Amino acid sequence: MKFIKLILTALAVSCLSVLVVFAWHGVTFSDVEEGGWYEQAVHDMNLLGIINGYGDGTFGPENSVTRAEFAVMLDRYHDYVVTPM
Repeated sequence: MKFIKLILTALAVSCLSVLVVFAWHGVTFSDVEEGGWYEQAVHDMNLLGIINGYGDGTFGPENSVTRAEFAVMLDRYHDYVVTPM
């Protein structure tokens, strides 16, 4: 049963990855460099609702991640991976 759940999770992530590629609309955050090495990852995680950036429209790529911010991202990722499709 765990193997089937693992396969279904992998399939869901693959399908969502394809959707994310088609949903690409450029830089969301004003401080994320277009073409920067982290741009795609930041945008994908934002589209999945795992990261939201700050209220002023920035992401803060040079900022340190606090324990609280990391805990929130980890919780959102867990919800994304564990939630049945």
